[in-house]
Amino acid sequence: MKTYRSTSINYENNKLQTILIAVIFCIFIALINYNLIFTFLSIISIFFLTRYSILNDKKKYLEIYFEDEEVIIEYPNIQKTIKVQYTDLKNLTYINPRKSLNKYNSLKYIENGNIKKITFLSVAKNEGYIDFLKWLYNKNSEIKFNAYPPDENMEYRIQENFGLKYRKILNETL
Repeated sequence: MKTYRSTSINYENNKLQTILIAVIFCIFIALINYNLIFTFLSIISIFFLTRYSILNDKKKYLEIYFEDEEVIIEYPNIQKTIKVQYTDLKNLTYINPRKSLNKYNSLKYIENGNIKKITFLSVAKNEGYIDFLKWLYNKNSEIKFNAYPPDENMEYRIQENFGLKYRKILNETL
């Protein structure tokens, strides 16, 4: 029984970054403005915005499990679990973290007749990712795989294993 697993953002790291940015911003406001009331109100508003950002990141944190029967998406901080059948998966996009600002993979699936999208860190790297795609393709042969950016080596690996769609489109445009 092979199970693949991944998570979304690490909200503990994001919390530290958010607090650090808020502290630097508060110091910046305190040094620039000589009005004590404006400085005090700015620091209070930054405090509430930081708190909102941390709570929002905590709600978005998810863990995804690709099990034999279904995909399980857990939101442990809000006690929510979504179970998705493999036949409901529509698109999986690999995004190279070295060449893009967005370092998360995205998965589109159907839930209650609507298309939903989640983002998460990569399940595996290099050949392990291709093995994961083959395993997933055996579960649902209708799923589409993409890689971003388009010149990424992973795109050619996906084409090599699942068809040369990109090159057909490229030949039609020439």
